[in-house]
Amino acid sequence: MRSSHVLEKTHPSEAPSEEPAQEEAHGGGRRAWVIGLLGVLFLCLAAPYTDLTLMGSELAGNHLPLGAVCVFLALVLGSRLLRRVFPRWRELSARELLLAFAMMLVAAGLPTFGLAAYLFPAASAPVYYATPENRYAEVLLSYVPAWLIPQDADAVRHFYLGLPPGATIPWGAWVRPLAAWSALALAAYLVILSLGVLMSDQWIRRERLSYPLMQLPLEVTTQKRWNWRDPLLLLGMAVPMALHTLNGLHSVAPEFPEIRLKNVPFLDLGTDKPLSYLRSSINIYFCVIAVAYLLPAEVSFSIPFFFFFNKVQYMAAYMHGSDLAFGKVVEAQYVGAFLVFVFAGVWAARPHLREVWRSALGQHAKVGGKEYRWALLGLLAGAIGMVAWLAVAGVRPVVGLAVVVIFIAICIGLGRIVVESGALFAKATQMRPLTAFDYLTGTTWLRPADVPVVGLAQYVFFYDLKVFLMPAVAHALKLGDAAGTRRRTLLGAMAAAILLGMVASYASLLWMAYHHGAIKMNSWFFAIGPRAHLDSFVSTTTAPRAFEASKLATVAAGGAFAWFLAAMRQRFFWWPFHPVGYVLAYSSETTRIWFPFLAGWLCKVLLLRAGGLRLYRSGCRFFWGLMIGEFAAAALWLVVSTATGIEGYKIFP
Repeated sequence: MRSSHVLEKTHPSEAPSEEPAQEEAHGGGRRAWVIGLLGVLFLCLAAPYTDLTLMGSELAGNHLPLGAVCVFLALVLGSRLLRRVFPRWRELSARELLLAFAMMLVAAGLPTFGLAAYLFPAASAPVYYATPENRYAEVLLSYVPAWLIPQDADAVRHFYLGLPPGATIPWGAWVRPLAAWSALALAAYLVILSLGVLMSDQWIRRERLSYPLMQLPLEVTTQKRWNWRDPLLLLGMAVPMALHTLNGLHSVAPEFPEIRLKNVPFLDLGTDKPLSYLRSSINIYFCVIAVAYLLPAEVSFSIPFFFFFNKVQYMAAYMHGSDLAFGKVVEAQYVGAFLVFVFAGVWAARPHLREVWRSALGQHAKVGGKEYRWALLGLLAGAIGMVAWLAVAGVRPVVGLAVVVIFIAICIGLGRIVVESGALFAKATQMRPLTAFDYLTGTTWLRPADVPVVGLAQYVFFYDLKVFLMPAVAHALKLGDAAGTRRRTLLGAMAAAILLGMVASYASLLWMAYHHGAIKMNSWFFAIGPRAHLDSFVSTTTAPRAFEASKLATVAAGGAFAWFLAAMRQRFFWWPFHPVGYVLAYSSETTRIWFPFLAGWLCKVLLLRAGGLRLYRSGCRFFWGLMIGEFAAAALWLVVSTATGIEGYKIFP
């Protein structure tokens, strides 16, 4: 095992604090369920206002949602304070805290990026924005089943413009489309939960992936080691709090000075090519710096390295006179890289998967055999449910099956990327089904009836996955494993959180849209994004692209390079590059995080060389503080914005 991996084991995934005798053995306790569901309800009701209307720091805008973290930390501090004030109060145990946090993790994204904020435009934008010029009605709506779209034209219009005086929300107009889309969502979530169970032991026990985003909650709940008065922790908290407070005051009163932390130009060498391709920006996220510090060095270094490697490719293409067409080549190679990254992970998991299969069949005694059996059945049922839903909606089964295979690949790939790299804003944009089809097979084999439904489903479930459910489920299973929570209890809690979160998200977003007018809310979700994607669906339907061997060759080249990186990493201890950095290089979100990863890597390397493992471990407390301080600052300014009713200082994203 690599020495850098050994460093990760300094994180506190050992047994949490003692549980009270009366707590249900290996369960989470009723208090945890109640607190978790209340937290889910709060986050799902609040996010449509904070994220879509007020447009402050997003409560659910990355794989470690601000809202869930802040509620969790408030529970930790509040429980300890209650114990001091009321000695008879039984402090929340680590198991209860982690179960409640896991429930909030899986539901936090449902009101925004994870479901509702894309579902409502998918169901209504084709009607609202349809004109004779854009041909939405002719090309798209003629193939989309009526049960996927509200049939009340006034209900759709008022959703975007707001209710007229005296009118009430037309809840009934949305019942059928929401029920239909929810059926697909539940089938997809069943696939995710099942994959989480099937892959968790491989990732947690066999490969010992770092789960860097979960190290903070695990550390905080380890009461024997955690000290809120630690000077290094307090210093780390003070740095982002001070800087964000100063910048927040500047946003309100410009006479205060500003220390710019976002969009600072970097390598701005003019507008002449090829040097202009190196242009980037520096964005400082203290929580990302902290995550990078906790990672194996090859992971944190590879993300900025391959980010600029991608830019160098454009420079080389320009020198050969093909830079204008190179964008498609780049996207194609990262389709191949992602697919090979997934394949390599599954290939490495072969011994575990054989054990899963034998245990599920009862061929040998194994703890978790029944779990694996139900997980395999759940995966099969969810996949069949997704294919069947698409077929009922008019998509041929072969197309539906291809879509589901891509969905499963995204689940495994993006889940592993996040738990291994801690990339807060990681997405898999290149793996949208219609995009992947274009590079792998062309799109001429798709019928006009296939594209609109696949496109709308793609927009909701495949596109903007920076709050995707699979990483959240993987994180929740890690927390449950560390806390010793019974798997059945954890899965039941997650399922309850998802169901409650869906209902609360629908109700909150509908209320917000009809009272404010969706067109006045976040323009990306309700205007720019839907129209851009609908235009692309029309283009794919009316001008399908034929199969091109050159595209497939580029996909293969990207896959071969990803396989080379994975093979070198397995064979040579000194190899400094990790394939996850190459896979993430295409994402536009990497622009935000390349510099914090570089800074975190540099801090780790310097401390290790200066003082070895002991100094590294001491430094962890400072970096925990950076993470907590930035989340606290974001929460503070979000409260200020909510209290004043105006958009204020925004930290995330």
